[in-house]
Amino acid sequence: MVTAREVAQLCGVSVATVSRVFNRPATVSATTRERVERVARDLDFSPNESARALSRQQSAMVGLVWDTDHRRPGWRHPFLQDLLLGLKSALSSHGYHLLMLATSDDARDRHPGVSLADPIAYVSMTRRHHLAGLVLIDSGTDAEAFTAFAQSGLPCVALDVALSGPRATYVTSDNAGGAAAAVRHLASLGHRRIATITGPRGNAPA
Repeated sequence: MVTAREVAQLCGVSVATVSRVFNRPATVSATTRERVERVARDLDFSPNESARALSRQQSAMVGLVWDTDHRRPGWRHPFLQDLLLGLKSALSSHGYHLLMLATSDDARDRHPGVSLADPIAYVSMTRRHHLAGLVLIDSGTDAEAFTAFAQSGLPCVALDVALSGPRATYVTSDNAGGAAAAVRHLASLGHRRIATITGPRGNAPA
C-alpha cells in the first residue's frame, strides 16, 4: 500500500505537507496541492481515515442511534429503509458516511443491574470515534440516552422527539395536523364513529 512518505518523496515535499493537502488544503499553495494530488492519483494513494480523524479530531462519519430491543421493531421497522436511503444520499453529497450505533435494553432484562446501553458509555464511544454528529431515532424508551447525547455538546439531530442542548435540534412531522386532516376527511364522507389505533403513548408520532 502506498504511503504518504512515498508521495512526499516523489513530490519533493515533506510528509506534513502531504497531510495538509488532504486535511487542510487551504494551507497549501495551489501549485503544491495540484502536484501532490496528481501524484496521489497516479499511485492510487488514499489517506488513512483513522489518522485523519485523529489529526482533525473529527471523522467523516455520522452516527445513527436506533434501539434494537427485541420488544420493538428496531431495524425491521418499514420506515427505516426510506430513512436510511435519505440519510445516506444527503450525507454522501457532503462527503460523509453513516455509522450504525445500535442500543438495546435486552442485556438489562437478562442481567438486572447491568446494562450495555449505558448512555454515558455511548457518548464516550462517539467521542473516541471522533464522529462528526449523530442522528437519533426515538423508540419511546431512549429518554435518558437522548438527554445524555443532547447535553454532551455533540452535534445531534433527533427524529420525532423534542431535543434541546448546546448543539442539538430535532425534526418532526405535524402529527396533530395530520390526525386532524384524517378525521376531517372521514367526517366529510359522513363517518361519525371514528376510532384510532395508536402505538406506545410515550412515542410522539403514536
